[in-house]
Amino acid sequence: MNCTEIKVISWDEYCSKKDDHNMLLDLDTVPHLLRGDFALRNKNLAIGKTLCPRCNGTGNELFSHYRRCQDCHGSGIERE
Repeated sequence: MNCTEIKVISWDEYCSKKDDHNMLLDLDTVPHLLRGDFALRNKNLAIGKTLCPRCNGTGNELFSHYRRCQDCHGSGIERE
């Protein structure tokens, strides 16, 4: 998937979606403490990686609690 094919959405749009979260986030709209997590998520999506279903590609198990996801070991990429 080419990053030009991926829609960019705001944090509010991301939070209100219940189905497809395979969209880049406008990092300027993401709460400051979560931007690093979602920057990793955006990077993984932009290079066509499949996001870890447990952490949704953020690499963090509990978002701002800074504990690496147990499934992907903090990479944000689904294990094969």
